[in-house]
Amino acid sequence: MAHKSENSKPLIENTINLKNWSDLLDTDLTNKNVYLLHLDTELAYSSTEINNISFNLERFIFELSDECVISFIISPENALNLIHSLQKKLFLKLWISIRRDKPVINKNELPNAHVGLIIFSKYKKPLIHCKTQIAYTYCPACKKTTKDYGGKKHLYSPYGTLMSDVWRDISYHDSMYPIEIIERLKDLFGLFPYKVINYIDLRELSSIKYNRNAEMKKRTSFEVNNSGESRLINKDCFEAFKEIRDNSIDFAFADPPYNIKKKYHNWNDAIDIKEYFVWCDKWLDELARVIKPGRTVAVLNIPQWLVRHFQHIKSKLDFQSWITWEALGLPVRKIMPAHYGILCMSKGEPRGAVGRIEKINWDTRYYELNTLKQWYCVRHQCIKIRNSIKLTDREELSDLWWDIHRLKHNSKRVDHPCQLPPQLMRRLIGLYTIEGECVLDPFNGAGTTTLIAQELGRRFIGFELSGVYHKIALNRHDELGSGIDPFAKKKSTPTAKNSRVKRLKKQKYLIPKKTLQLEVKRIAEEIGHVPTRNDVKKYSKYPFNYYEEYFIDWGEVCSAVGDKGMKEEPEIEYNEPKYKQLSLFERMKRYKLEFAQSGGEVGGVFSAPLRKPRRLP
Repeated sequence: MAHKSENSKPLIENTINLKNWSDLLDTDLTNKNVYLLHLDTELAYSSTEINNISFNLERFIFELSDECVISFIISPENALNLIHSLQKKLFLKLWISIRRDKPVINKNELPNAHVGLIIFSKYKKPLIHCKTQIAYTYCPACKKTTKDYGGKKHLYSPYGTLMSDVWRDISYHDSMYPIEIIERLKDLFGLFPYKVINYIDLRELSSIKYNRNAEMKKRTSFEVNNSGESRLINKDCFEAFKEIRDNSIDFAFADPPYNIKKKYHNWNDAIDIKEYFVWCDKWLDELARVIKPGRTVAVLNIPQWLVRHFQHIKSKLDFQSWITWEALGLPVRKIMPAHYGILCMSKGEPRGAVGRIEKINWDTRYYELNTLKQWYCVRHQCIKIRNSIKLTDREELSDLWWDIHRLKHNSKRVDHPCQLPPQLMRRLIGLYTIEGECVLDPFNGAGTTTLIAQELGRRFIGFELSGVYHKIALNRHDELGSGIDPFAKKKSTPTAKNSRVKRLKKQKYLIPKKTLQLEVKRIAEEIGHVPTRNDVKKYSKYPFNYYEEYFIDWGEVCSAVGDKGMKEEPEIEYNEPKYKQLSLFERMKRYKLEFAQSGGEVGGVFSAPLRKPRRLP
């Protein structure tokens, strides 16, 4: 898939072949270059080999220019250990997840469908790179953009969206030279001070590996207990843990405060980082104590925090899988933060993903235990037609989740700043438990985890420090027990916010916001620069008070200025002078008929990447 880097002068590509580790120091280490080191992505390195790799890299890193960038292609499990060993020498900048061409199948586990591209720098300042856009993708069925931009198409680039830290538009091939990754890095870092990208394949030099399933730590035998009845506990989690017996929980999920200054009720989300990790270590130890042998503990957090959690808990629990949840957050840099990790650990050999949902009370748009195929859109009309012609638009679930999105609309939120989408918890609980088993969430908040557990016929225990959030969860469980969907849209507007951007009051727009933004764009084209308030007062045909009352700030007023305005459908050129544009439904019927006549399976025509469009008479 295409990308475009602004003002980029692509780096010179250079491959360095090594026969042994000492050859690494014979390369030119004085230039301000970018390095891509390729480590094993299928088998896990032993702790001995991780130490060996770190030891051999230490001298190499020391000799590098202070302006260098060092990146690694590596598996998630190996990344957790390598990052920990190198972060005293380098500054971790990004953990990018890249889709595998073919998932690696692990026993009793989700197929591993992604590798890590870990980017470090020798400098502390923000990563120097070009602003890069990824071209829009289009639904193979309706041919519209995969994401529905609604009435905001005038605010987006004609080319594509800003690059994030989850790359699914290109893929990693295990046995091949990583040309797609290199080409992207050449453009991403194609600016001063960088000159060359050096590719170094280290897979053959790193030989001490082990089969994780065969070498799972042998834990001592445990007396397995069963937890009691479902309950919500309004206490500090460490007080509440005292009520939970050892080895009594079938699945534990933790989405703790991230210590990034969120405004929680009754909790300081900006404490000293050392104090934060001491607090985290204590509840991680408790989760390891209460989980049953073979069962799963899942922790959701940003990747750099999960590295620290893993290092603490790996002596008590075993690595199971790393799920990349592509959950686009608020833009905070030139590379959009979308990679949130779900670190899954087990006590001894894991039972794995049992993958069953026996009972559900609500009709849902998605089947949570399989995934939407890449690039299919979620427009209601397109889904309706795909279902009507029995189009196969779903596939086996892996550990790369792109089809579950954050709650965007206030109508589906309650008064909690960090509310998880119910689809996420439905998938996790459905994967790792069966009906009647017990789910624990030590930071239950407004109750999404325990509500889904109840919905799916599981027992549940939820801890919550805040009396306000505890009461919200109790009320929502009462709704569920009364046959009311607690996740349905509501007319009330929550007071809690998930961002620092202020919320506008509800009001009737006498002039649509889009109209006002396009008017500002017209003014900008007329005067040759981004309009000031005085410019808009002078040239706009609409009253100025609309601009002050309808928008959060002046940046939003001017957000359509410049090279903005996307087309929802790709530009199509046809040789025929007369072309009849078929409706979506007619095109679907035509595709279905053509493919059936060719002896293929209905739906298969949509599985191939979208290339040159068909010409239809």
